[in-house]
Amino acid sequence: MARRIEVFRAGCPVCVSGDALGRDVAGDHQEVIIRNLRTDEVAATPVAERRIKAVPGVVVDGRLLGCCNNTGPDCDEVVAAGVGQLPG
Repeated sequence: MARRIEVFRAGCPVCVSGDALGRDVAGDHQEVIIRNLRTDEVAATPVAERRIKAVPGVVVDGRLLGCCNNTGPDCDEVVAAGVGQLPG
């Protein structure tokens, strides 16, 4: 099953690296949704619901990755969450 990957960002250079990480690890077979908090007014609701405190924040299947609580996305944790694995 394909994962739902959302990257919440604010438009800064650090967020651009989060976008790239999500896209690179996911590959072509998984959808990566980039939610820019500066331009997407609807994005505030899931940010509050998932208690995202820092950006970029990577959410896989509705779960904020632990690495995104304080330090930003970590490639190992993104892969451990199943991102990039072919649907079974």
